[in-house]
Amino acid sequence: MDLLKAQNAIEKIDVGLKKYVYIMSKIHMADVSADADFQTKHDGFCRIRRNEEFRKEYFGFMESKKRGEVTFGEVLYRFYDKLGE
Repeated sequence: MDLLKAQNAIEKIDVGLKKYVYIMSKIHMADVSADADFQTKHDGFCRIRRNEEFRKEYFGFMESKKRGEVTFGEVLYRFYDKLGE
């Protein structure tokens, strides 16, 4: 890979990387269940295109679990139980 190709690759990931850094830097500092700016940026980065009921449950669950361990099975059960999904 030559220098020009490397620079082009870095420029392509720059926007996404900045979004990721923002999300990761703010996740433990904000109440993600109430922070609309965080939710908007997170939804855009993760491509979450769901209704308000799902988003409320999703970010509320994220807020409640961000200082603890959570298993994939627990997440699946929670969303199936609460939303039937």
